[in-house]
Amino acid sequence: LHHDIEPTNDGTILAIAQEDVNGFRPDVVLEILPIGLNDAEILWTWRVFDHMSDDVYNPYTFYSGAGIETSSISESDWNHFNAISLNDSNEILLCSRNWNEIYVIERGGNSDILYRWGNPSNYGLSGNQIIPNAVHDIRWIENDGRPYGGYLQIFNNKGINNTQSTVDVFLAPLDSINGNNYLRTSGQSFGPTSYDSRYVCQYSAPGQSASDRMSNGNIFVNTSGGQGGAG
Repeated sequence: LHHDIEPTNDGTILAIAQEDVNGFRPDVVLEILPIGLNDAEILWTWRVFDHMSDDVYNPYTFYSGAGIETSSISESDWNHFNAISLNDSNEILLCSRNWNEIYVIERGGNSDILYRWGNPSNYGLSGNQIIPNAVHDIRWIENDGRPYGGYLQIFNNKGINNTQSTVDVFLAPLDSINGNNYLRTSGQSFGPTSYDSRYVCQYSAPGQSASDRMSNGNIFVNTSGGQGGAG
């Protein structure tokens, strides 16, 4: 297990983990049912390894409905998913530090990627790379009347450059007429082409860090001084 967990309304826990596939360590999402105080049952597993393809970057590539993924950054820490959350539509939100992207998958089954954003070159398409290097704490902003309710928010570690982090807010394009499917024009990257709102942090945080949107619209920001518990 690593980085983050998310409790569900069903009494289960969603968790990020790694699995070892002959020395290669892709991430998995586990849904865990606690049993008593010291036991649990794994009800469902979503495996990155189940969605891989060797079409281009044999053997370490990752396939989704949008095309081919980036080649391996590190076999021991390939995806580095660092945040997980669940929305009312039973969709799971993930973000990857190593791939500079966020992802939406469906809870249950063997879901393909429904939506992704931040680095379209990962799946072989041109477009703005809004996340240049490292992203943390992807979350849906609570849609209860607060500003940007229903939008997605990230801590973009190097949003401007190596010494300037940002908190970016954007709205995923949905087809509200046909079941709220995520929209993407064939041959083009997932939108939007840029963020809808950006807060420029006073400090740079190369890793870790988080943010939240408060009910009055203010942003609560937690910036880390370093990696590995350095601050």
